[in-house]
Amino acid sequence: MARHAVTVATRMEFFERPQGATAGEVATALGTSRSTVTRRVRDGEATVFDRLTQVSSGQDAELLEERSKEDAAQ
Repeated sequence: MARHAVTVATRMEFFERPQGATAGEVATALGTSRSTVTRRVRDGEATVFDRLTQVSSGQDAELLEERSKEDAAQ
């Protein structure tokens, strides 16, 4: 769910400055509430940063690839 929310938000230029869309507009596109969108986007951001820090700290890249495949299957 977080990946989908981040994908839609990115396509709607939510992360651009100036913003192309507000959290409310992304929520409307997803058919959910603004608070749900912001939570899912935060969850997605946390996952991205967690994985970036694991890779940069020397964790096994294969583990990262395996987790990406698991996320894609969800």
